[in-house]
Amino acid sequence: MSTKGCTKVSTKRKEVRRDLGEDRRELAHKLIEVGAVSPHVADPSLQFPLNLRTPDDPCPGPLTPEIVDLAARCMHKILKALGPVDAIVGIPPAGEPFARAIAMLPPRTLHIVPEIWEDGGRKHIVSLGRTPILVITKVLLVDALLEEGGLMCETVRVLRDARIEVADAMVVVDRGMGGSKELAKLGCHLHPIFTASELLELCAESNRISNQPPGGFHPRP
Repeated sequence: MSTKGCTKVSTKRKEVRRDLGEDRRELAHKLIEVGAVSPHVADPSLQFPLNLRTPDDPCPGPLTPEIVDLAARCMHKILKALGPVDAIVGIPPAGEPFARAIAMLPPRTLHIVPEIWEDGGRKHIVSLGRTPILVITKVLLVDALLEEGGLMCETVRVLRDARIEVADAMVVVDRGMGGSKELAKLGCHLHPIFTASELLELCAESNRISNQPPGGFHPRP
């Protein structure tokens, strides 16, 4: 893509993020209400707890179908600015509900669930399951949370090995722990609904930052 073309796409992405204003604010409030996020005023710079999983996740979380659908609508608006893809790939397990919800929005898109295996507690993407990859040339990666980005980067490599284009990825929250930079090294651009700092700002705006230390959260598997 030419420099002019890249600039045009970048401008469009910024416009879409601005258009998400009310939806993002509503999503932030709902995440706080169900206890998915609990920033506290004692030290807002800390990596505050986030539990962006659903009750049926192996490590259960508080997200309701309504919250998942709202996040999916935000992601879908960003996707429309990026252009069509052949499939949505959800990083298991936390990314699957969001990927499935995006895929159900019109025009409906194929939803892929990669197969994973664990080695000493570390997860690895090993295949795309039974997906007919011959009909897929471009996909969007989706997860709930991005930290260092190891599993998402590994998924990009597996997909590229199958000659599938992966230019973009989406998450509900980017922790800002280097994952987006690692994806960028692979030529994959991250599009978060929130960065951690943006989510904190919305919490402060609604006076939802607690004076009490957070607790009761399961660590991300």
